[in-house]
Amino acid sequence: MAKERYIVLLDSQNEKSIKSVEKGFSVSVTSSEFLSKENRSFHIIDNNHAVLYKNLGVMVVDDVDEQLLTASISDSRSPVVYFEKEREFFPADEFTLIDDLKATVDQLNSKITELENFIRSRSMPKPAVTDLEWGLKAIGVDEARFTGKGVDICILDTGFDVSHPDFAERFIEGKSFVEGEEWDKDLNGHGTHCAGIACGYVRGDTGKRYGIAKDSNLKIGKVLGNNGKGTTSSIIDAIDWAITKKYRVISLSLASPVKLNEKPSPLFETVGSRVFISPQKYTSISIQKYTILI
Repeated sequence: MAKERYIVLLDSQNEKSIKSVEKGFSVSVTSSEFLSKENRSFHIIDNNHAVLYKNLGVMVVDDVDEQLLTASISDSRSPVVYFEKEREFFPADEFTLIDDLKATVDQLNSKITELENFIRSRSMPKPAVTDLEWGLKAIGVDEARFTGKGVDICILDTGFDVSHPDFAERFIEGKSFVEGEEWDKDLNGHGTHCAGIACGYVRGDTGKRYGIAKDSNLKIGKVLGNNGKGTTSSIIDAIDWAITKKYRVISLSLASPVKLNEKPSPLFETVGSRVFISPQKYTSISIQKYTILI
């Protein structure tokens, strides 16, 4: 029987709250501060063991009683304020999203056709006539004095192809949050593509610059597998890790199927607010320095 994974949002992480969760759901809770290369979250999480991501106030556990979770939200003594089942994510791509909508939501056919027509009718960029690709000129990089020097930029995606010749001289660090796969191998290609846009410099074949922050420090978190799919828990794990590492910019170019008129997930809305939270409310790390790009 396939396991059901739950992502649980807590409003408190003090000792009393953690003990309440452990007793109420019969689980042992491990804080993300105790995770390491040898002690990974995907080795811990099951129906008896949960991981609490300390920077986000989010707990991940398998096969917990859903009725008990629902009841906990209404219980003023419980720290549980919201939960949802784990979602599946994939690289954000307009036509992939459209194909998925076609296959699953018949009532959106008219909107899909409208979106397809919009995408196909967009004017194509003119051929580059300078040493900068068109996109860089469009956002004013040719006139900017900043190059990203000294800034850590973390790309959370399908990993990175460290053998790419354009990055041969760059020192790149990373970590995989996909069990059994390495961060420095990207058989999908989307993560390497995103890293190139954010942190690349010049193309080896044309000599044109295509990256925005060419002098930045590139950090990689593999949250999507080589098949292009990932889960909520791996993404939460990676965001918590990136915050702990104090990376200044966190980039995610991911998507997940949604239902018609579905409201934004309170879980991810809260995660986002906690990333941007002021240092007066969150004293262990200067969170105001972080940015998430969705």
